[in-house]
Amino acid sequence: MAVDISEDVKKKIIDVQKQLEDRENRIKFVESENLHFTLKFLGEVKEKDVDFVCKQAGSVCAEFKPFKIQVSGVGYFGSSSYIRVIWAGVISEQLVKLAGKLNEKLASIREEYFEYKPHLTIGRASFIGNKEKLLEKIDKLKDVNFGEVDVKEVILKESKLSSKGPAYIDYKVFKL
Repeated sequence: MAVDISEDVKKKIIDVQKQLEDRENRIKFVESENLHFTLKFLGEVKEKDVDFVCKQAGSVCAEFKPFKIQVSGVGYFGSSSYIRVIWAGVISEQLVKLAGKLNEKLASIREEYFEYKPHLTIGRASFIGNKEKLLEKIDKLKDVNFGEVDVKEVILKESKLSSKGPAYIDYKVFKL
């Protein structure tokens, strides 16, 4: 379950990804067409459960009105000695509530064991040759403003994995 981002925000994310590129580091940056906020990762859903997922998602989305979120800041998951994921941040109580409700209603499909932290994954690190240089770049981007996103719908995305990485297909859209 996901929320797409605007083209303006995507362009700014791509600009930041370029600033973070470095030959000393192996970071797989998320392609612009794959940038989205994940609200609930479902994993592989059995055919027999798709209707249940859609019913639950539809009922949750009916409880919410459209809202805006501000995307700003760059950070990372992991530690300063082992950076795993680079993200763009967002602070939004509404997004947290929406993700929480989806998690609650869809726990029988896949249960989460951690608190939802709204973020937009922009890159995954496999090797960092110069940690200090990357940490310095991230620190300089900690207050960058990417812009606003209008959250009007939640999308059930299907991912198709290939050697080039995932490709996402919008399976069903649920209006808020």
